[in-house]
Amino acid sequence: MDTGGVYYIVSRSLGAELGASVGIIFAFANSVAASMNTIGFCESLNALLKSNGLKIIDNDVNDVRIVGAIALLVMCVICAIGMDWETKTQNILIIIIVVAIFNYIIGVFVGPLNDTAKAQGFVGISLENAKKNFGTDFRYDENQYHDFFSVFAMYFPAVTGVQAGANI
Repeated sequence: MDTGGVYYIVSRSLGAELGASVGIIFAFANSVAASMNTIGFCESLNALLKSNGLKIIDNDVNDVRIVGAIALLVMCVICAIGMDWETKTQNILIIIIVVAIFNYIIGVFVGPLNDTAKAQGFVGISLENAKKNFGTDFRYDENQYHDFFSVFAMYFPAVTGVQAGANI
């Protein structure tokens, strides 16, 4: 059975010339997506370390660079070993994601266990908060007033398109 993802589908449907051009653009797009996801991971991990009073060097850009370099090295090693191993790694990651989702759902139904959790903003299921959150509350941040389109512009590329589904 032939496999090849988006490139294979496009080249067989529309011809090798168009498939090659789409494949090149797709390779560049995946490179950019991988770098954005890596930076997002590094920023999130840095914020988590900072919230727990931990740091690697300075809880700033140098920590992001160190974690990013390590993450890129791990990803390169996984891909160098082979795409079959990369697929097996994704199976482990999906288990972690499913467990995290169940933790979230259980936590929402259990609700806050102490006053500290409430003070930090965790309220569990709350009809009052649902009403408050139903409307918009765009804010001024990083010298820019955000509106629907600026927030949507961040979300839209990550979850749409033929290639988003084909990447799975």
